[in-house]
Amino acid sequence: PQTHYEKIFLKKITLKNLDTSSSSHYAKVKNTKIKSKKFFLENLDDKNLIYATFSGKIGLISLNNFNEKNPINNNLDKYKIDSLLDIKLIKDHIYVSLSYKEKDSDNCTYFLITYAKINTEFLNFNEFYKSNKCMVNTLGGRLIDYNHFNVEGLLVSMGASDKEKQLAQDDKSPYGKMLFFDLNTKKYIIFSKGHRNPQGLIHSDGFIISTEHGPYGGDEINKILFKKNYG
Repeated sequence: PQTHYEKIFLKKITLKNLDTSSSSHYAKVKNTKIKSKKFFLENLDDKNLIYATFSGKIGLISLNNFNEKNPINNNLDKYKIDSLLDIKLIKDHIYVSLSYKEKDSDNCTYFLITYAKINTEFLNFNEFYKSNKCMVNTLGGRLIDYNHFNVEGLLVSMGASDKEKQLAQDDKSPYGKMLFFDLNTKKYIIFSKGHRNPQGLIHSDGFIISTEHGPYGGDEINKILFKKNYG
């Protein structure tokens, strides 16, 4: 390929003052305390990135100075957030997926997508979609904008692993699926099913590509096709 001998110069940039988490799914599986900084970035404009941490903090990072961060107040604290899963900017709105508990004592979490009109002073989030089942592991949550049969929408990954893996083949359940949401009606259809833990999702050059975690190895890179069953 033409890029085989391309010279790429990488620069390591440390992002300071981000939340540190020791409650990752991997840490739970391995019964270890692994501190990590889980966060998400999106391009807001030519001068700023917008960031979101796993605990629901959102703000701006200047492209001229990566350590210059300006928090944006928001109302996500009305939820007992277990982990923020992804963010996506579509036109003048930001969409956020997260897992949350209804009670602190819960040993399971619900899946939620919220959205707010972009405002650098305050983000007023409202519910876009909320699951009705509390899961032991709420996995996936990746968001991409997608046009399906001329309908503008949101493609969302939802996992179903371990004791809840049977839901991946249950057409009455949203779990273990790629869901396509109409942005106007907020209704969804099952785009594909049979997914375990699809945490990577991208749409490029007409292809939808997902990376999916196996339980211990067996990871996959899949080309996602409409109505296909991935097992």
